[in-house]
Amino acid sequence: MEYSRDYLEWKGWHNFGTLLPFERIYFGCELKKSGIPSSIKNVLEIGFGAGKFLAYGKEKGWNISGTELNPYLLGEARKNGFAVVERIEDIADGSLDFVAAFDVLEHIAPEHLERFLALIKSKLRSGGKFLARFPNGDSPLALRNQNADPTHLNFIGSGKAEYYAKALDFPLCHLSGQAAPLFCGDLKLFAYRLYSTPLKLLVEIFVRLLFFPKTKVNWTSPNLVVAFQKK
Repeated sequence: MEYSRDYLEWKGWHNFGTLLPFERIYFGCELKKSGIPSSIKNVLEIGFGAGKFLAYGKEKGWNISGTELNPYLLGEARKNGFAVVERIEDIADGSLDFVAAFDVLEHIAPEHLERFLALIKSKLRSGGKFLARFPNGDSPLALRNQNADPTHLNFIGSGKAEYYAKALDFPLCHLSGQAAPLFCGDLKLFAYRLYSTPLKLLVEIFVRLLFFPKTKVNWTSPNLVVAFQKK
C-alpha cells in the first residue's frame, strides 16, 4: 500500500530528518537494551517515516540507508541527503550488520509476514540482528496504538514472535517492552516517568503474579520490541 499525502499529514511527519533530544536518547537506550553492538556499520531501516532513525544513524557514522513504500518520503530522504533503497530484494545477501523496523510489522498482513522476515534474514550477515517495534499484542493497553491507525493489519504478541523465530531458524535474542529512559531531555516527560515508572512496575508484578506467572508478558508496555539474530 502506498500511503497518501493525507495519511502523512495525519501522522504529523514534518521536518524530515529532524531528531529531537529525547528521541536521540530513546534510540540509544533501545539499542543498548536490545544488545545491538556499537560496532555495527552497514544498516538498513525499513519504513523510515519522518527519517528520525536515519538521522540518528547518520550521526553515529553508520553506512545507513532506508526504504519506504511512499514515493514522496523517498524523495524527501534523497532531498535531505539520505541513501534510499527502493527494493529490499536488490540488497546483496549477507551484507547488512543491522536492520531496524520501528512501527512497521503491524502494517504487514499475517499471510505475508513470515516471507518478509525470511527476506530480512537473507540480507543479514552471520551474527547480524533485526530489531522491530510494534504494538504489544500481549496487552490490552496496546489496543489504542493498534486500532488508531486504519493501515494496521497485524497484531503481534510474544507468542507470534517466538513462532516466527523457530519457524525461520532466526533466534530471538531480545523481547521486552519499549525502552522508557527516565532522563530523556524533556522536563515534562521526565516528571511523568518519575512517578509512573515505579507504579507501572508494581502493576506489572501484580498482573504477572495474578494472570501470567509462567510467561514473559510485558503487560504495561504499549509496544513490544524484539531482536532476531542470524546464526
